Amino acid sequence: MNQKTQAILLRSYKYGESSRVAVFITPCLGKIKAVLKGVEKLKSRYSKLQIFGLYDVELRRVKDRELDTVSSLEVINNFSGIMKRSETYAVATTVIEITTLITSFENDETSIFRELCFVLDRLSQNKEGESPVRYLVIYALRSMHLAGFVGLFSECGACRDKTGPFSITLSGDIRCNKCAPAGKKVFIDRSLALAMDEIVRGGMDENAYLSVKNAELRKISPVVRLLLDFVLPKPLKSLDFLASVLKKKEKNTDKG
Repeated sequence: MNQKTQAILLRSYKYGESSRVAVFITPCLGKIKAVLKGVEKLKSRYSKLQIFGLYDVELRRVKDRELDTVSSLEVINNFSGIMKRSETYAVATTVIEITTLITSFENDETSIFRELCFVLDRLSQNKEGESPVRYLVIYALRSMHLAGFVGLFSECGACRDKTGPFSITLSGDIRCNKCAPAGKKVFIDRSLALAMDEIVRGGMDENAYLSVKNAELRKISPVVRLLLDFVLPKPLKSLDFLASVLKKKEKNTDKG
């Protein structure tokens, strides 16, 4: 059976002598693995395949087979602007890794797919004076919520108390002081909880990403970082690369 879908490339790896396995995120099929035959050949029609590119893909699917086969692939948007700044590229790489870890195979991931397309497009526009890290923090928070890893932050997930204060447990659950288990947890006051709720409840548009004030974002960032540690199945490798890029940028700024 052949099936057409839009897809964003999350990663790929060599398969046999001349082929590669591509891991895509799609709207309705979730993550999929598909073989790109002959991609390693010099004049392959897939030579322009790149991570975080958006494609129209036709798949040949066989029931109970782990790997699909790519029948055709056309570029919709390669988000080329992302490559113009190392900081933007490092952020996009981390966004892709987060997406890879929070999404599932053969699952409807339409909301996350649309959110990812939006963020990659904004990063590709590469506007001067607009920090790409802002998009990473907010995307991480929104995507964890969309994927069901975290709920709302201004109510207890157990008793539904809305008065607070609240804590985030190691499993990513939001609990009031009465319901919070013993052990490690992250305290968030009510004003921060309401600000985070506003972000995850916002529409998928520029306002959701640009209306958050820098001072507020600085408070939210460490909470999001801890949430990622709590809910992801393994650590984010791309964060080391991002940290080195940001450190280098800071040094260059100080010299200037």
